Amino acid sequence: MIKNEILEVGGRRWLIKEAASKEAALDAIASARCSGSVGQKDMIDRTRCGGTIETIADVVQINSDGTERHPYTEAY
Repeated sequence: MIKNEILEVGGRRWLIKEAASKEAALDAIASARCSGSVGQKDMIDRTRCGGTIETIADVVQINSDGTERHPYTEAY
């Protein structure tokens, strides 16, 4: 389990809020980049079979000062 780790991908910094693995975090970052989003949260819902909702990866792009980037704003 990875929490609160920063990665640089494609010239941008990404905060991994939570991820099951580095590969899962990189997959979520790739998905966010392809869709033009500033973040991505991948989850598995196993409530139908008596389980819980599990977070696979939760990532967000961060600015140079460490703050989370918000939608429709320029990165700095």
